Amino acid sequence: MQTVLIGLQHGDEGKGKISKILGETNNYDCYVRFNGGPNAGHTIYHGDKKIVLHQLPCGIINYKNVLISTDCVVDIVKLIKEIKLLENIGFNDIRKYIHISKFCHVITDDNVQQDKDNNIIGTTCSGIGPTYSNKMLRKGARIREIIGYYKLVEPFEFLHQFNNIFFEGAQGFELDIDYGDYPYVTSSSCISQSIFKNGGNMSIKCVVYGICKMYDTYVGTKKFQDENDLDL
Repeated sequence: MQTVLIGLQHGDEGKGKISKILGETNNYDCYVRFNGGPNAGHTIYHGDKKIVLHQLPCGIINYKNVLISTDCVVDIVKLIKEIKLLENIGFNDIRKYIHISKFCHVITDDNVQQDKDNNIIGTTCSGIGPTYSNKMLRKGARIREIIGYYKLVEPFEFLHQFNNIFFEGAQGFELDIDYGDYPYVTSSSCISQSIFKNGGNMSIKCVVYGICKMYDTYVGTKKFQDENDLDL
C-alpha cells in the first residue's frame, strides 16, 4: 500500500508531526520526499529532542529506507549538515538508509545568490526557484554528475522492492506551482499525483492524507488576509 501526505494550505500545517505519528502506527518500509527543497522543513520531536528535517523524510529516525526523489532539489552542504546533526544527537549508522534519485538537481551557490538578488515574492532564499528554472532551461546540474558517498538510485527500480511506502509532501496545495495562487507559489508540484513521476504507483490501495489547521499562515510578499478584515 502507498500512503501520501500533503498540505492543504500554504505549508506549516504540521506535516512533520503527522508523518511521525503515522510512522509510529503503520509499518512503512520506505519513506519518500517527492517535492521541494531545503526550506522551512518538517519539525518533529524524538523524546525531548527537537529535530527539523529540511530534506530527509521523517522515517530516517526510525532507521527505515528513505528516498529523496526525482522532483526534489538538493543542497549538498545542507544535507551533510542535516545528516551530521542527526548523528550528533544519537542517530548512528543512518547513512546506509539514505538514497537519492540520480535525476535530482543540485542547488549551487550561484542558484542561492540569484535567489537573493531576485527575491520578489519573499522566498527563503535557498536557491530552490533558480534551480528548478535551470532544470527547465536544460542547464542545471544533476546529482549524478557529482561524486560523493550518497546512494544514487533509479527511483522506480528502487521503490519496486517495497510494499508499504509513505510519500511525505512539502509545502501545501495553495503553493502548488500549477494550482496555487500564482505567482506566489513554490517551484514544484505539491499535489498527490506528483508521486507518479517519483516512483509511485497510485492505485485503489493508495491512501491520501490532507493536512490543515484551523487558521492559515503565509510567508512572503503576497498581501495576506488580515484578521481585521474578517467578519466574525
